[in-house]
Amino acid sequence: MEPTDQSPALPLRRTSDRSRNNESRYFQVAGEGWYLRTREGTQGPFPSREQAERFLGELIRTHDRRAPRPAY
Repeated sequence: MEPTDQSPALPLRRTSDRSRNNESRYFQVAGEGWYLRTREGTQGPFPSREQAERFLGELIRTHDRRAPRPAY
């Protein structure tokens, strides 16, 4: 189906958790802890990778709650 000028603009949504679980997103610095890369910059240090993953999940949920919803 080709979009037309009458097609409503839909918000972009993740179709998978691939970006959340991207292995290159997380890295460890010896003696400091775990870090993760986000659009906002490098976040951390975190004591464990699991805590870095939880932080990212909360960051995404906060962003999704703030995202403006289109008016139809």
